[in-house]
Amino acid sequence: MNMTVENVLVPPISFAMVAPGVYRSGHPLRLNFNFLEKRKFKTIIYIADQDYDPETLAFCTTHNITLHLTPLAPTKEPFQTLSSSPNSTHSITHALSLLLDTRNHPVLIHSNKGKHRVGVVVACLRKLQGWSLASVFDEYARFAGGSKGEADLCFVEAFGGEGVEVEEEYKPEWL
Repeated sequence: MNMTVENVLVPPISFAMVAPGVYRSGHPLRLNFNFLEKRKFKTIIYIADQDYDPETLAFCTTHNITLHLTPLAPTKEPFQTLSSSPNSTHSITHALSLLLDTRNHPVLIHSNKGKHRVGVVVACLRKLQGWSLASVFDEYARFAGGSKGEADLCFVEAFGGEGVEVEEEYKPEWL
């Protein structure tokens, strides 16, 4: 096989499978488009406090990928926590509802670097799956590069799943 830059598959930073049909990463760049195209994503959920990159937006449009922009500001410890903002809680429960609907699969959830904001959503998903807090926090720390994100972890610990909508007919088997 003749390897050229055009056919090399490069995943976005922090790319990983969360569960069958659900993936996480940092913000995809042009370099990652071939990889994303091969994965045949139906849905991308962007967790951030800024607009989506026009080039990646054009990629989504061209490939019929449904894009959900989910606003979530980063926490500024110790004076701000996710739980102090109703908008943050709504954004997280909305993202989880999208992840837990197999009609959206395969789905990629990403933030800028795929660490803290995506980490909170995935940690809340793990709680819904029945993971122990120790395991949830360990996974969060691995993707956050060892950074603790204390306000994020406090939110995750208090999260009970209120507001997450799951239609039984479209619920993933792994939930």
